[in-house]
Amino acid sequence: MLTIQLIKEQTDLVLTGLKKKNFKDADSLIQSVIEIDTKRRETQREMDDANALANQNAKQIGVMMQQGQKDAAEGLKKSTADLKGRSKQLSDLLQNY
Repeated sequence: MLTIQLIKEQTDLVLTGLKKKNFKDADSLIQSVIEIDTKRRETQREMDDANALANQNAKQIGVMMQQGQKDAAEGLKKSTADLKGRSKQLSDLLQNY
């Protein structure tokens, strides 16, 4: 079984093995696998960053509310909701990879 790590680290070896087995379009398929994995990793990283920022904002909202900064906290709540929405979109996108 080919792992993504093996495909990325030893692409030439994988291609040589696939060509021995007369695997059609090996070059383009392996390149597609690498591109899809790269996109998946970028999407995962973006989702993780959005979640981390949303969590950080949630903590800050609590502090603001305790300090009586309700207007500022409300603005941050909207920003946090937008981040959570973006995170949901990215999560849905990851399901397709």
